[in-house]
Amino acid sequence: MFAGHMDELGLIVTYVNKDGFLYFDTIGGHDLSIISGRRVVIQTAQGNVKGVTGKRAVHLMDEEDRKKVPKKHEIWIDIGVSSKKEALARVAIGDVATYDHEFELLHGSIGAARAFDNKAGAYIVGETLIRSRRTKRNSPPRS
Repeated sequence: MFAGHMDELGLIVTYVNKDGFLYFDTIGGHDLSIISGRRVVIQTAQGNVKGVTGKRAVHLMDEEDRKKVPKKHEIWIDIGVSSKKEALARVAIGDVATYDHEFELLHGSIGAARAFDNKAGAYIVGETLIRSRRTKRNSPPRS
């Protein structure tokens, strides 16, 4: 058996407030302390919508709140609209979002991308299947 997977951390839109901010649930294991301030791409029926995750501004927090990891309901996605109606014209409840990080070379041939480990693993499985099929065709029949 060859096994590979292509899962990816994501967010799923669960609610839109009156100001057009999207609230979400997480898909996969997230570190909630690093979600805020990240660019996302929301996959919708009409195409991709870009957004950025946010939370209450640090200058509006007291010292104790600054030390806390935000809860999911304290983080939102801002897509640059000002109303629920405007937001729902662009996205729907149930749309998913992924972090907006494309492939990038860090140094020399060392690269990084979202779900890069998964993509590499799935490629290896696919390539192994292709090569094993070629090898089987070129091998003499078994007796």
